[in-house]
Amino acid sequence: GINAEYMGGVNQNTGRLSYISDQSRHQFASEGYLMGAFNLTASVAIFLLINVARNGYERDAGGKLVDRWWAGYVPLLILVPVIIVCWTQIVSIYTMKNGHYRNGLVGMRG
Repeated sequence: GINAEYMGGVNQNTGRLSYISDQSRHQFASEGYLMGAFNLTASVAIFLLINVARNGYERDAGGKLVDRWWAGYVPLLILVPVIIVCWTQIVSIYTMKNGHYRNGLVGMRG
């Protein structure tokens, strides 16, 4: 089972309850689940984006156009923002743990 004691902890800098550890080499269970959810959501969105974009353009071995029946139910324009939101959340959590990362602007000055 899940040990509730390790789902969150106290932030050493603020003294407040946090579900994301502020230490770069430590991780609470909730943080692991959160990162897993963001990665899973982004990967499913990328898979759907690729397959919806290819629908009607590829041919099978017999030369007929491949039609994915489920592609009509997936809103193509929603998938890209979902991927961007997941990516920004993953990068922002990493930046919370490692302040020098600066949301991926490592080495950028100005």
